Amino acid sequence: MRTLKSKEIDTDAALGAMPSDGMILTVNRRLSLELKARYNRIQVERGHSAWESVAAISWSDWVVSQFQILVDHGLSDQILLTPHQSRMVWEQSVRRSDATNSILRPASAARMASEAWALIHSWQIGTEQLTESATSESELFVTWAHEFRHRCKHEGWLDAAVLPNLIAQHLKDGALTPPSEMILAGFDEITPQQQSILDLLQERGCRINFLTPPKPSGTAQRVQATDLAQELESAATWALRRLQLNSEARIGVVVPQLAEVRSKVETTFQRCFHPESMLPGSGNPRPAYSISLGIPLDQCPLVVDAFLILQLATGELPCGDLSQLLRSPFLSGGWRERQGRACLDLFLRSRVGERTISLDTLIRKGREFSGEDSGCSEILQALDSLRLRLDHLPHKQSPQGWVDQFNALFNTLGWPCYERLNSSEYQQAEGFKQVMTAFQMLGEVQQHMGLPDAIDRLHALTSETLFQPQGEVAPVQVVGILEAAGLRFDHLWVLGLSDNRWPAAATPNPLLPISLQRELNLPHASPQRELEYAALVTKRVLASAAEVVVSHATSDGGSELRVSPLIAEVPLTPLEQLELAHTTDVRKLGFGAAELEQMVDDAAPPLPPGSHLRGGSGLLADQSACPFRAFAKHRLGARVVEDPVSGVDARIKGIMVHRVLQKLWEQLGTQEQLLRLAEPELRQLVDDEVGRELNRLRPSRPETLAPRFVQMEQERVTGLILEWLVVERERAPFTVVALEQKQTVEIGGLQLDIVADRVDRIADGSNLIIDYKTGKYLTHKGWFEERIEEPQLPLYATINAADVSGVFLAGVSRANMKFAGVSEDGGLVPGIKAYADSKEDAAHAGWDGLRRDWQERLQLLATEILQGQAGVRPKNRTKDCLYCPLSTLCRIDEQDATDDGEGGQ
Repeated sequence: MRTLKSKEIDTDAALGAMPSDGMILTVNRRLSLELKARYNRIQVERGHSAWESVAAISWSDWVVSQFQILVDHGLSDQILLTPHQSRMVWEQSVRRSDATNSILRPASAARMASEAWALIHSWQIGTEQLTESATSESELFVTWAHEFRHRCKHEGWLDAAVLPNLIAQHLKDGALTPPSEMILAGFDEITPQQQSILDLLQERGCRINFLTPPKPSGTAQRVQATDLAQELESAATWALRRLQLNSEARIGVVVPQLAEVRSKVETTFQRCFHPESMLPGSGNPRPAYSISLGIPLDQCPLVVDAFLILQLATGELPCGDLSQLLRSPFLSGGWRERQGRACLDLFLRSRVGERTISLDTLIRKGREFSGEDSGCSEILQALDSLRLRLDHLPHKQSPQGWVDQFNALFNTLGWPCYERLNSSEYQQAEGFKQVMTAFQMLGEVQQHMGLPDAIDRLHALTSETLFQPQGEVAPVQVVGILEAAGLRFDHLWVLGLSDNRWPAAATPNPLLPISLQRELNLPHASPQRELEYAALVTKRVLASAAEVVVSHATSDGGSELRVSPLIAEVPLTPLEQLELAHTTDVRKLGFGAAELEQMVDDAAPPLPPGSHLRGGSGLLADQSACPFRAFAKHRLGARVVEDPVSGVDARIKGIMVHRVLQKLWEQLGTQEQLLRLAEPELRQLVDDEVGRELNRLRPSRPETLAPRFVQMEQERVTGLILEWLVVERERAPFTVVALEQKQTVEIGGLQLDIVADRVDRIADGSNLIIDYKTGKYLTHKGWFEERIEEPQLPLYATINAADVSGVFLAGVSRANMKFAGVSEDGGLVPGIKAYADSKEDAAHAGWDGLRRDWQERLQLLATEILQGQAGVRPKNRTKDCLYCPLSTLCRIDEQDATDDGEGGQ
């Protein structure tokens, strides 16, 4: 590693003595801004009211500024490629290669090639060195590099990796004038390419000095945490306490893997520094901390909706994404029509039945939904206009042309609705404009592209652009390890220094010979190289503040972690000895000033006897499982908004089987008629009924029920029903006397509407009640629970006691092609014996005793409903709550988490 040999220069002294034509070159833009701010403070302390700004600029920006001087003086007519343009040229070079057919991901290969190209120029590696250590990968890279170099030369392009060589050339021939003094700040090492420029500057009379960190003025201490969560919590409360003690203090928190854990960092710091922001109506408080690393722009809500517009315009949207777009506040009229658009969303989910929805389907269904009171006429008109505009889109055009087309599509839906944007959202919109400008500039290297490629390119640019809202400088800065270069703090915490993270693992570039990378000690080439670099950075960080805390976790949740050897010698301090801030529990903020009275309110208004409620036997089933579920579903009308699934969901398949069986028995009528039919005749009858049912469903699911899918589904359902009819043939003789029979019944003073799938009359004149089940599980054990489960058939047996001699679940599925249930006599259906001979009869006095018991338990459930019992009391916490969609309404998870044993809810 090439390290710096320089004398120590005090930063403030250097800034105070900076000559008018002097310059500071920094390792990154953050440090240049920091030094400018420090220079301004020095001028204020000296009593100056006006002064010239100090020339502090990052190395990369300085190189570009020197190129601009050459262009302004007519010394270069080359076009400097942007990083995105350069990446596209690399991708074109990769795709043009004969070996590209073996490359699965040309875009990723182009990225690695671009990084390898930058390495060989930064470290001045010649082609002959690559040839001497050639590998198949490096030979491939040389081929791509030759194509890239040839293309750039032919087109007059210049990329950032080669630009410093051009600057060096013109420094040597005197075309560029160096400053009298140049100070470098924040550099841990200098590349050979940079060193060649510095040597030329010195030859031209420029004094070169380095700002190096002073020796540690304080003592460092090390703490260990159980895991990352505790480490972040400790760092945040430590920083908060330092801020409370001195509001002018400069406090830093360094996170080496900031990109990987940014969301966890932000959540922890927001909770510790601004717990009030988590309460409704709190607004956006001025943040006391800032996180240097932004989030990808394509993850910002406003920009996400922009790409949803493009996806809807050019294809289909998943139901959930369409829901987000319809209810987006960034579309024109989103606030005014928010209720109507939410209703449209519910309508689409219930009527379309497809996992994805196209623009044409959306418009067609929107017209079905629209009316005088639809409340979403503006969005429906905008969608019509969007569809008309799509008819005029060309197949290919320039990036500039696509920018115009995209803006027109956005404007059609009123995106981004500037009048309601807050500061952060406005900045997101402006950031997206800049990305569109960068995309437009791709026209310099690719004149025409198709629509899908244009959207992919735009999305790639957006994902590579980090968004960081601009605001006032916060006193607490959370930065990455490299961004901390050259920064000074009063208090500094560096976390994440476990041995598996620091030093970082070696990641040599796969397109350059690894042996050559290690021989030249290139960045990330070997574990030894990473250790040396991490040691240098650690030394610098430990000298960056008067108070320094370094920390590491002892576990990552799955394995034990150890301290990094680079900080193992730092004295260990118990975490509890650190002075940490006491944070406020957000749940107590709204109640801190009031004495709370706790009460349990689990009773709904009672109902008078004879009340008629919807839900049928499902009401009793829900009351049995959880009284609150019954109250919420059947009295409050709460229902879940379900996402459509791929193909035909299980519920629709079950309905289809029910309807086909209903139509079949309407024609057959008796088992005798079933037995008379020969196999071909029966198959044809079943096949015809299945076909009619599928044709009935096709208009509501045109995309899913394509011809091939319909054929497969027809074969499946036909085979399933034919297999079930084999079971029906083995029964004792019967006549089907009712299908889908509706009946209003009364139980315990509660009136319910119930429907029986089928009622069969047997030889003794009694009836058997049959309920079809098409799912995986078939059991009637819940009928014998204290709180009866699935009470539909027991309710029938109770209400029609004189006529019913058996109730059965009919398993019409591959998993359960059989009957389950109970009957007074045996042999009525295959596999079911007389109830008196079953093990369940031990608790009852025969068939009549069982029905009396059912009646008593069902009456108890009905009485609970009439009394208004609606407590959150699931019968089986695991089973009944696992798939219940009402947990956010009953808040049982919150109740479990906060239950303190005092009976409060």
